[in-house]
Amino acid sequence: MRLSLLILISVFSFSLYAQQDSKKRQRKLDSLEKIVKAGPEDTAKVNAYLELGRMNRDKDVDKAFADLTKGEELAKKIGFIKGLAWVENAKGYLWKKKGDEDKTVAYWRSAIAHGNSIGDTRIVMVVKAHFGNYFYEHTRPDSSLYYYVEAYHMAEKMDDNFQIMNTLNGIAGVYFAQGDYERAKEYSLKLLERAKKNKDPYTEASVLNNLGNIADARDQQKEAVAFYSRAIQSFQSLGQTRLAFIFMNISSSYLKIGNNDSALYFSREGYRMAVEDKNELQEAKCIFNIAAAEYFKGSKDSALVHATTAKEISEKIKNLPTLEDAFGLLSLIYKDRRDYTTALSYSEKVAEVKDSIRVQETRKTTHEMKARFDTELKDKQIALLNKEKQVEEEKAKVEEERAKRNRIMLYAAGVGLLLVLLLLVFLFRRYREKQKTNKLLESQNSEISRQRDEIGIKNKEITDSINYARRIQEAMLPAAEQFARLLPQSFVVNLPKDIVSGDFYWVAEKEGTVFVAAVDCTGHGVPGGFMSMLGMENLNEALRLSTEPGKILSWMNRFVKKSLKQDASAGATRDGMDAALCSIDSSGRTLRFAGAYRPLWIIRNAQVLETKATKISIGGFTGDDQVFEEHRMQLEAGDMIYLFSDGYPDQFGGERKKKLMTKGFRELLLEIHQEPLEQQKKFLLDFIISWRGEIEQLDDILVIGIRVS
Repeated sequence: MRLSLLILISVFSFSLYAQQDSKKRQRKLDSLEKIVKAGPEDTAKVNAYLELGRMNRDKDVDKAFADLTKGEELAKKIGFIKGLAWVENAKGYLWKKKGDEDKTVAYWRSAIAHGNSIGDTRIVMVVKAHFGNYFYEHTRPDSSLYYYVEAYHMAEKMDDNFQIMNTLNGIAGVYFAQGDYERAKEYSLKLLERAKKNKDPYTEASVLNNLGNIADARDQQKEAVAFYSRAIQSFQSLGQTRLAFIFMNISSSYLKIGNNDSALYFSREGYRMAVEDKNELQEAKCIFNIAAAEYFKGSKDSALVHATTAKEISEKIKNLPTLEDAFGLLSLIYKDRRDYTTALSYSEKVAEVKDSIRVQETRKTTHEMKARFDTELKDKQIALLNKEKQVEEEKAKVEEERAKRNRIMLYAAGVGLLLVLLLLVFLFRRYREKQKTNKLLESQNSEISRQRDEIGIKNKEITDSINYARRIQEAMLPAAEQFARLLPQSFVVNLPKDIVSGDFYWVAEKEGTVFVAAVDCTGHGVPGGFMSMLGMENLNEALRLSTEPGKILSWMNRFVKKSLKQDASAGATRDGMDAALCSIDSSGRTLRFAGAYRPLWIIRNAQVLETKATKISIGGFTGDDQVFEEHRMQLEAGDMIYLFSDGYPDQFGGERKKKLMTKGFRELLLEIHQEPLEQQKKFLLDFIISWRGEIEQLDDILVIGIRVS
């Protein structure tokens, strides 16, 4: 007979704000309302909107949304990025309450991006912890674990006790849900140690219960009983007497090890507590454990009474798992009585309940999908009504302004008529003077128009020539089909500063090996475009002579110097290019890399593995025998490879109008490297546009991403 056990991992909830009495809360609300109504448009008003949203989020969601939206708009208007990130965090929480996953994730991702852009690690840590909780609740353990671990490491660096305990508990919960009980125990013990250190007896008692659940799941019932007993003692020392859930758990463990007397004692105590708490679910489970203990002790008449009671309560509250267990026990009891007809009837009901559980789970999934659809439809209808209301208000406003203008025009007409009479005399005199002036202006305008037309023609010819150069450059770049064929799991972000680019990407195949490069030439625009076409041609020529990345760059160096006639003479140019070149063998598991000032990044297990390049550029005053160091490494499934020019990290922007820097770029890639490749590409494009704002793009931008299958 299978016993249905209640196995829980508690997700603790620590409040950031002390409970306030109603008068104190109202005074604070009034103070905040004064700030948002009469205060200047500054960071204090943004923070006031944020606090109003937080205070109203559990009592008046619509009011909270309205206040946070105003705070969001003001933060954008005054460029308060830190305030914007915290408002986005709060709005994401509200969208989570509404069940809108897309908007929840979008707002939280934006909060992380804004936090990273200004180096505010606290908001990044908080939102990552939110993501851990969110994905845990939505049964996406891999994503949940990733964000919990990220937040945990950040919390340790900041010594944030609240987030350390929150994330330790979350990590333990994910491992428990995945069936990795060893790690669940490891992190629960860390949490227990932290609770003892902080002198937090309630958390300590709760973790002891969780450790009992873990031991029970591992079929280590004696250890489970020990943890449950300690949890009971801890809770009772805190004055907690309603502990039906732990008594229910410990009685189940005693049943498993065959200690029916102890199981009976704790089941009865748990049932008494559940009745006092009016918790019918715990009543049903405890009274079932009573029935099971009595059955195993041989008191089968009493077991029949209690099993029947467990069945009736389970039917009443429609708790199918306990009902299934009750039917199973009743079938055994009637079988022992040789009432095979009744035993068979209950056995069939067990099968029916199992089917009902499966149907219930299917309906739950369907209901959740329908609820989400209904919510989206309702939001669209509300948005349409708001749009119609806005149009009507705009129309009324236009009519009011038109009437106001008519009144003003009527008043002005009388004064204007008098002024017109006075001006007529003056204008007549000016008329003759203007005739002379107009003839001179016509002559001058004619000459200006002629010169402007000539300049326009010249500009068009120049622009047409540059656009033609761009088409030539695009034709020389690898075709999208070729890139997709050779590197199916990849993306390219190519964002020229001008019409033509000094950055270029290159891919080729030889002898079953795929070669891919990201190259940054001297300059941008037309000069950079010429250099990029020279670089592509020289790369193709170098590949004919060698398949080793280091030697390919050496050959390329010789070709560039020869093409640009670069020697030690005074008139020689120093133009050249930086490059990152990889080769990936046919198995997709061995990578060889050589770089000229451009590194290789591989992200594996949320860690950036950087392979540095030879610190010298191709061309310029390098020697003809310049050697570029080659590196060989083994790839693993799931690795993300990134090659890039310096345009992305060197772009100025953000609140401080400073460079993103290599560190900021690394944080962005760590944030998105697990996302689908198309989403990574879109994020990188959207972020750099948002980052630079009104600042001009300073250089060509090139990023290549490749996922190892």
